[in-house]
Amino acid sequence: MSQNNRMRSEKATELKDIIEERINTNFYTDKIPGITTLAAEFKVNKNTVNKSLGMLVREGKIVRRAGFGTFIAGTFPEEKATFKKVASRRYAFLISKEEQFQGYLRLLDGSNEIFSELQGLVTYVRYDSTSDPERLLGRLRELQIEGVLICSYIPSTIIEMLYKEFNIISVDSPPPNDMDIDAIVWDNFQIGYELARLLHENGIENFCTLHFTVPESDVNEPILCNEDVRIAGIKKYCKDYKLSYKPYDSDWKLSNLSPTHPLAEEIRKSPETTAYISFQYLLTTPCFLKLGLYQIMPKVQIASTITQHQSPYALPGFYAVLNTYDMGVMAAKSLINTVGRAKDKRKTLTMTPEFIHIKSQ
Repeated sequence: MSQNNRMRSEKATELKDIIEERINTNFYTDKIPGITTLAAEFKVNKNTVNKSLGMLVREGKIVRRAGFGTFIAGTFPEEKATFKKVASRRYAFLISKEEQFQGYLRLLDGSNEIFSELQGLVTYVRYDSTSDPERLLGRLRELQIEGVLICSYIPSTIIEMLYKEFNIISVDSPPPNDMDIDAIVWDNFQIGYELARLLHENGIENFCTLHFTVPESDVNEPILCNEDVRIAGIKKYCKDYKLSYKPYDSDWKLSNLSPTHPLAEEIRKSPETTAYISFQYLLTTPCFLKLGLYQIMPKVQIASTITQHQSPYALPGFYAVLNTYDMGVMAAKSLINTVGRAKDKRKTLTMTPEFIHIKSQ
């Protein structure tokens, strides 16, 4: 770094510290003076002021709103944020850093198609549960995001923080704590019911579900919040047609499974009319490995849900194939429609069976 650049960087940091001190001491109570005013007061150029404010935005201390000015975080008038139609055409696709589900990439492709038609820009943002939430907010503010598509598991506390400042859509999962936000979800009960119907039509009389949960969870929390609903669909079909149903639980690390587990012996002795259903497809093979049953997997009837791109690589079995691309298209359209709409007009849109293809392979 040249000496001039180093001096400018030091000035920006010094000014950032002064502004932050004024915020902490209530010298500024809501709105921060404009760039021109600050540059004149501290006798620095506007680029230095802009850099200082950018640091504070990234740290979540302030927010910048086009047409309104710069505000201390949490003091920007909510009614303006709620009813003013923002024109940035910038959107964020927020997903957990721990999430490995590739179907969300197809969902991103679908949503990006719609945003591109509006000459909009979508930014892929990974949420890190170990980082400061204010940094996430600061990044979204700096990007001047108009709306956020929330995928995978994002804590409800984070969603509530986002809800105060951005138009948001919960994709693939219902909103937490009955929050009044838009959501795009699958008809998960119908997924389970239709998958059971396909199995039954192919001679299955006995149904076993493999239910994977978060380890060391006091409430036996499922990995997929929609998994219980899908299993309910299977149970309902079994009840309607008087078929055998039996559940098995394990944490996602499969720590309680071994070749001596009762499930292993049951699978070895199970008739060909038995199917084993897991809505965590990627855990199916590791599950059979832990049970010491990999050699007999080709003889076992397996059922699960997969996305379109997984279909060519799936093991022989029965599947509900989810059209995640079209889900992304619908999520983007719904998000765009929320801009400028009062938050008490939000709704949940359910992906009906026409977006779910049930097949065997």
